[in-house]
Amino acid sequence: MLCHCHDFFLQALRRLVVFGFQSDSRTLEPVAVVTQTVPMLLQALQTLLAARPAKGAPRSQLAVMLDRGLIKLAKVITNVQEVHPWSFYYAGVFDGAMELFFSQLVSGQQPDGGLFDRFLIQCMLYHHAVLTCPSYKGTSGAFELTSAARSQNMSGAIKSLGTSGASHGIKSVADNVKQMSQGVKASMAAFWTPDRLHQLAQTLAYHFFTLTDRELEHWEESPEEFHHQSDSAAFRDNVRPCAELLFATLLQAYRAELAPAVVGMLAAASEACPPGAPSRMASQNGAASMSPAIPAAVLHKEAIYAAVGTGAYELHDFIDYQPWLRTTLVQEIADQSPAARPLRRRAGLLVGQWVGKLKGEDRPLAYRALLSLLADPDPAMQLAAVASLHALIDDWEFREDQFLDLVGPCFQLLANFMQSAVDFDSQLQIFGLMNLIIDRLGDSVKPFAEGLLRLLPEIWQDAEGQSLLRIQVLLALQRLVNALGMDSPASYTLLLPILQQCTSIHQPDELNLLEDGLQLWLIALRNAPAPHASLLDLFSNLATVMERSTEHVQMACQIITSCVLLGRASFLQHYGGTVVRSLQALIGNVNERGMLLLFTTLEIILQCFPGEGPSLLQPALQRLLVMVLGDKESGLTVSNAVTVYARTLLQMPQWFLQFCDATGPQLAHLGTGLSSATGEQLLLAFLDRWLDKLDSIGTPAARKLSALALCNVLTLPVTPILDRLDPIAAHLTSVWFEVRPADTLVTYVLQLCLLPAVLHV
Repeated sequence: MLCHCHDFFLQALRRLVVFGFQSDSRTLEPVAVVTQTVPMLLQALQTLLAARPAKGAPRSQLAVMLDRGLIKLAKVITNVQEVHPWSFYYAGVFDGAMELFFSQLVSGQQPDGGLFDRFLIQCMLYHHAVLTCPSYKGTSGAFELTSAARSQNMSGAIKSLGTSGASHGIKSVADNVKQMSQGVKASMAAFWTPDRLHQLAQTLAYHFFTLTDRELEHWEESPEEFHHQSDSAAFRDNVRPCAELLFATLLQAYRAELAPAVVGMLAAASEACPPGAPSRMASQNGAASMSPAIPAAVLHKEAIYAAVGTGAYELHDFIDYQPWLRTTLVQEIADQSPAARPLRRRAGLLVGQWVGKLKGEDRPLAYRALLSLLADPDPAMQLAAVASLHALIDDWEFREDQFLDLVGPCFQLLANFMQSAVDFDSQLQIFGLMNLIIDRLGDSVKPFAEGLLRLLPEIWQDAEGQSLLRIQVLLALQRLVNALGMDSPASYTLLLPILQQCTSIHQPDELNLLEDGLQLWLIALRNAPAPHASLLDLFSNLATVMERSTEHVQMACQIITSCVLLGRASFLQHYGGTVVRSLQALIGNVNERGMLLLFTTLEIILQCFPGEGPSLLQPALQRLLVMVLGDKESGLTVSNAVTVYARTLLQMPQWFLQFCDATGPQLAHLGTGLSSATGEQLLLAFLDRWLDKLDSIGTPAARKLSALALCNVLTLPVTPILDRLDPIAAHLTSVWFEVRPADTLVTYVLQLCLLPAVLHV
């Protein structure tokens, strides 16, 4: 009961201290509660550590509660340091806490999966927090202005300060932060001697990176789960990821001191376990190793490889990668002896982690080595190969000609692995690599398209209920259809049923698959060499989608445009009414960007069908005209809308008069006096609006179209148009000067200049 009360009060204290006061990194003012509390917390932690039973002693309930108390105390100390770095430092426990947590890490206590591992995690998190603390580095960043303003407010002088005064205040705060950080830097420089850095780096590598018997058993029982847990475990909950984080942080902060030491550990491990040695060691002294099948030297070398992979960026200039790859890593990847399994997997991962130093001439060698690893029956090996291949192929230096000869075997191995993989994350990674290869190869993937299309139906069927995997299939199909181009009908046997399912709002995975399904349909339409009835008949699904919401307006407009261009008159004959109703429902119910998308679709229909288009789109055009004359839309919307009508006026000026006659009754609700207007009056009102917004039309093609349409307007038998001849002529002249070639303009100007002289003669 006493232990439970202790934990409860400690939790309450943590919440009060951590969340009850504003961070002193913002205020630069010490928090009295922190300076009073932290020394007692550190003393309590030391007391509990001294009372902890020795290693190997029988575990009791009291010992378990003791370990829990240690974890909570260490967590509180770490959290306080993160939130109140200055109060923590001036409390006088900074050096003592570093010493205590350092001693626990290098004490020889190895992670065993027990409760004490969580305490070791807190020890590593404390050092990581101190090494990465922005305040201790003298960069308070965004908090400097806040602090300066606060100090000015406290002095009551903020109103009287000018620009120079404010700058001086900010500068003084920055100087204060830098001055405060000097003491921290001096303490850390005194603490982190080269010997301590080397000791901690060796401890992390040999004690925390080394695979334990429990991890090796996990590998044997569930290889895929072992790989994913090693690859993506949370660093605050697992020892190995936390150790990797601390190792990378140390190497970044003290690269000059640590990098040579890490290189030395790598040389020593390579000398103790050269390529080909694991099988000999296992036969000679397997009983002396951590695992009967894996020699200790192999596990130590694997741990050093893990450290080198973790610090790849910082070690970039300290390791000659090319000879190491050719003479060591490739041989270790090729070693298929049971004793070399950890080293083989780690060497494969290293190839991907060191992709930045992989030279172009060594890439084929690396590809073949990783494909041999992908052919291993062990899923952990295969997943390591998938990760490294993804890094190499996704790299900027990837060249498809170096990989082209290996594409067939790679796809075959990935297909085999896909069928045997049982973990969902594994399937996602495999398919992600396949998608990446298809994307990077482009048109060069055509010879392999048939095999991929045979593979995808089974994957799609097996992925029922797994929307993330089905999304990967849709992405693969998008890339394949793009690569096939004019040969894309070869994929219709698979493509059309999938599209029918993905574009329906009634299928269970509609929320996850609809957007990618619409994108796949658009790509199929753009690559179709000829109209295909089943491909165009999917439009009924799109109409349902557009009726339900405006979320997919952009995609819907692009699909309608592609259907019109591909299906031409046949498509409009079957779905013209549906198209018009869908567009009419969207006009006025989407934002400015959506309206611009609709205008493009309307204009393309008018271009493709100059005779039938205006009559077909009349309901939508009437609704749009009501909006244009209503004076409620933005200038950008109106200027782009008049371009649509300019197309009809250019092609069928007489029809536009009839159109205005039919639109008049729809203007009654505007209250502008146009409710009973004749077609001529409506035309004149539109013309005035058009002339007012013509200068807002931005693209030269649209301005030229408007100018030509205005020329056609002058031919209409409406006399009041002549009253607007001056602005019409001004706009026509302006556009004419914009579109005429420069040399023609020069000649014209010279003629104008010479004209008075000619007339005088």
